[in-house]
Amino acid sequence: MRDGELEAAVREVVCSGTGSLDEVGGRFDCLDVAVSPAVVRRVIVDSCSERSDSVRSLLRFLSWCWSRNPGIGG
Repeated sequence: MRDGELEAAVREVVCSGTGSLDEVGGRFDCLDVAVSPAVVRRVIVDSCSERSDSVRSLLRFLSWCWSRNPGIGG
């Protein structure tokens, strides 16, 4: 999967807003996405601009990112 397709797939999981933290994390794990500050930034910016009700989903995404890369938050 190319980078753009991968980011689109991650955004789809974030914006769907369904599932528990473990379920969402499992979907991210299946995508085999590499967590990087750039990916996190793009997903947050894109998700926030697409949907205003995606706060819980964004928190799940950030929690999953931090579990994979504890230094990602700064």
